[in-house]
Amino acid sequence: MHRSIGGPVRDEAARQAHGPSYSARDPELALWVHATLVDSTIETYDAWLEPYDRDSRRRFYAETRPIGRAFGIPDGLLPADYDAFEAYMARTLAPEGPIHVSPTARRIGRAILNPPLGPVFPPLGWLPAPAYAWTLWPAVGLLPPRLREEFDLPWGLRERAVSAWLVTGFRAWRPLVPTSLRWMPQARAADRRVAGGEPQ
Repeated sequence: MHRSIGGPVRDEAARQAHGPSYSARDPELALWVHATLVDSTIETYDAWLEPYDRDSRRRFYAETRPIGRAFGIPDGLLPADYDAFEAYMARTLAPEGPIHVSPTARRIGRAILNPPLGPVFPPLGWLPAPAYAWTLWPAVGLLPPRLREEFDLPWGLRERAVSAWLVTGFRAWRPLVPTSLRWMPQARAADRRVAGGEPQ
């Protein structure tokens, strides 16, 4: 699918920073996509489930490297270990780094955080976005502060308090929900293979 994704960069700020065209097969772009998936998984686990110690983070990152290579990221570009990965994230997200929120990204972010419910839950399609957008505040809390500011997302006492309440509630009821409802079928199948000693 990625082979066909590319074209002109229409956002003026992005074009000035990164050039007139892009391709999803660009190894550096693929590395950033992979890195956001890895980093957000680690940070979400740590924030919503339980503290994720450094050894666990290192093991998890090592297990994601083959996925990065499958994305088409050359081994020499892919950070070799978790320490190198952290350094890459720090460089990339630094104020002088390449990651900044463009007007297009800000517009997309607003749409993601205020999704229309009609197509998914037609009976609730009449609800205005502010009536339920607060349920996404815990995700906003995971953003690096600079990017949250560039997205122009409020993060005051109200947002922090509601997010903490939602995360606490999630942690409380999560163990009560069976894994058949919490886990994707692929994850349940992988768990059965590991428990049975099958090759992964």
